[in-house]
Amino acid sequence: MRGAFVPVLLIGIALLLPALFACSGRWENVDDAAAADPAFLPARALYRNHCIACHGKDGRGAAALYPPLRGSEWATGNPEIPIRIVLHGLQGLLMVSGNRFLNHMTPLGHRLTDEEIASVLTYVRLSWGNRASAIQPWDVQRVRLAHADRKSAWSPEELAGLGLASISGDSSGATPARP
Repeated sequence: MRGAFVPVLLIGIALLLPALFACSGRWENVDDAAAADPAFLPARALYRNHCIACHGKDGRGAAALYPPLRGSEWATGNPEIPIRIVLHGLQGLLMVSGNRFLNHMTPLGHRLTDEEIASVLTYVRLSWGNRASAIQPWDVQRVRLAHADRKSAWSPEELAGLGLASISGDSSGATPARP
């Protein structure tokens, strides 16, 4: 039994090493104007604690796993879309930067305050070349109150009416991943 454990352990380590190295490194090396701004320190810490594992320190996501936030219409379009996604999660097929993703984003509304959600979403909307409007805590509060009874994650189809250009994917064979 012990002989079988070592190869499995080595395979596990080999699979995890790239993810560990992807999250290491200095923030200053990231193509991110907001990273250099001291006003974004709290937002950057929130991003590091809640978002970096899936979306990466550079907002590019992880190929065939997690979609990018850099250049994403989901992050930079109608501000209500990312607010709803962060509050309640997202599940279903969606297109991001021309690629299909199918998975589940965990809701963070129960963990983060309105101020924290506004802060981290503004950071995302102003980082990595993204140039979208800031999100205010009262924006998050309005959406949170309007959907206080919601118990399930949003689907891309539910968010389609909010003004996102491309909500669900075509039938191409792209690898599914997590938003």
